Amino acid sequence: VVLLWTVVPQPADPPPPTGRLPDTAKPTAYRLQLTIDPALKEFSGHTEIDAVLARPTRSLFVHGNGLQVSKAQIKSGQTSIDARYKEVHETAVARLDLTSEVPAGKITLIFDYKAGFRTGAEGLFHAEVAGDWYAWTQMEPIDARRVFPSFDEPGFKTPFTVTVTAPKSAKVFANAPEVGASDSGSMTVHRFAPTQPLPTYLIALGVGPFDVVESTVPANEVRKEPLRFRVIATKGQTPRMQLAATESPKLVTLLETYLGIPYP
Repeated sequence: VVLLWTVVPQPADPPPPTGRLPDTAKPTAYRLQLTIDPALKEFSGHTEIDAVLARPTRSLFVHGNGLQVSKAQIKSGQTSIDARYKEVHETAVARLDLTSEVPAGKITLIFDYKAGFRTGAEGLFHAEVAGDWYAWTQMEPIDARRVFPSFDEPGFKTPFTVTVTAPKSAKVFANAPEVGASDSGSMTVHRFAPTQPLPTYLIALGVGPFDVVESTVPANEVRKEPLRFRVIATKGQTPRMQLAATESPKLVTLLETYLGIPYP
């Protein structure tokens, strides 16, 4: 008896990009849900990214840096396809390996994850100031990928809809106006309006017992509507904030007049 067999080579993993991500997918909108208690060591997140897939694929590259992803899926139409998430390059490129091929067209990427707060001004970092804990963000240039899975390149500009769950004692700020809040046990869920199209590096968050000084930049020849303006700083600094609250609106008006462009 002679037995013959053929070894079928398995397809090699696609090499990670060392520059820009491939043009396989283009994001069109983000929904970020973050649970942030600045006094803890970690935060958690649920991110959904709407995107358009240029061609069928079984793998996809995104950005992620130090994210402990417990769930990754791609939804295509009514079908949800599980994915394995793995960070594969020192520039914080991650690869999604899918259990089946995803067809071209509209998709939604879904992630559940945790990550540690940073202690320097990168990504989502926290600090204790005079006995109170605060968390802030600094995403520029490539630190949004420390906070949520993303296509972390400035060429992609999309709306972001942000929800932050934080301790009831904390004030929460994001890029857009807050549109609602509700209690959830010892926490409060803060919901913000969708932003204008933004790159990932401009997403900004603040959580903590901040002092806030409200002001307005009056309408002028370039901008016909008043502009809401506020200064935010750690608790106890209100007297030091008055100079900024008084002078910054003047500077905004000078710049608008000089450039002939209303503040966006």
